[in-house]
Amino acid sequence: MAPADAIAARYATLCTRPSDIHEHLPTLRAYAERVDSIVEMGVRGVVSTWALLSGLTSGGGGAGKLLIGVDIEPCAYEEPARAGRELGVDVRFVQGNSISVDVPERDLLFIDTWHVYGHLRRELAAHHAKTRKWIVLHDTTVDADVGESIRCRRDIAEQMRVSGYPRAEIERGLWPAVEEFLAERREWTLEKRFVNNNGLTVLAKRGAEARR
Repeated sequence: MAPADAIAARYATLCTRPSDIHEHLPTLRAYAERVDSIVEMGVRGVVSTWALLSGLTSGGGGAGKLLIGVDIEPCAYEEPARAGRELGVDVRFVQGNSISVDVPERDLLFIDTWHVYGHLRRELAAHHAKTRKWIVLHDTTVDADVGESIRCRRDIAEQMRVSGYPRAEIERGLWPAVEEFLAERREWTLEKRFVNNNGLTVLAKRGAEARR
């Protein structure tokens, strides 16, 4: 199967396979079609990756385009990386902490990592300046008010020790971090907020489309 067909087939399959993000894959693909460079923080099971790659290569090629996946754990990135590279996309995987990782400037930043206030607040502070157009956030409904560490019954004391975050910043959810970011960074605005399938939020940099 040709690389473009393989990417399209995998994307189509994942759109119909129930998961915590499958209803949002068409949205991710649609935004990826409008950019040349993407950084994906939180690769997990490499589901969103295929939607982003499908959008980047929707015209049949990806020469000059960039997709970087970042995760604190090793991820099975080889297959999408190979398919993307065959179409000219520079596809890379970086294992590291999403706060401190050094990644190049990009058009779109997708964040699906540790869904707690303290972590998202730091991610936005660290990476918004090098994002030209959109920041897309997953799980902004299910973890809006209370951090995922409570929902998933994690050892918060251990997470405090490892991360250095106060308990309140781990127990608190994502949405206060989004609201604070938008209040502090007036160049960013809330473009879309989907509440289905755990939630997806799109933040747009003002004048983003003019920079196409």
